[in-house]
Amino acid sequence: MSASLNHRSFDLAYTVFFPLTGNPVGFHHLLLAEVVLKQFPQLKKIVFILSNGKHPDPTKEQQITDKQIRLEILRNALREFSTPSVSFLARVAQVNQHTFILDEQNTFICTVEFKCNEPVKLVDHVIHLKQNAIPDSRNPPLRLMLGDDLVRRMRNPDIFSNSELF
Repeated sequence: MSASLNHRSFDLAYTVFFPLTGNPVGFHHLLLAEVVLKQFPQLKKIVFILSNGKHPDPTKEQQITDKQIRLEILRNALREFSTPSVSFLARVAQVNQHTFILDEQNTFICTVEFKCNEPVKLVDHVIHLKQNAIPDSRNPPLRLMLGDDLVRRMRNPDIFSNSELF
């Protein structure tokens, strides 16, 4: 994977990466990101790694919406998430005097996978992310949020072999 993260570098100490297919992205994805930002105040940015839709799991690829449509849904969801005039969740939060942290300013959508026409292994993505991070002598960990569906697929030897995961 040779393309950079759309010419952006990230400070790993303050960033969490969230790989997802987003088929479709829903407020449940955004609420998870919100909870992570609330629980770990040192984190300042969520990078959504939007899949190109090519998967080692053959049953998933047949059901995946076009990548540009999934990208636009994610952009719209992020725009609407914390806007009380549009989002029921934001209205409920406002009534309860809660302010959402997640917004368009502290998120980034990585579409580097869109340039690949085959499945991209998460380990290759992790290596790529580390190479494009802002250099840091402390060598902070790369933080990932993983959905349950990805974890289940990763544990299935018919989809991922041990050599692909380790």
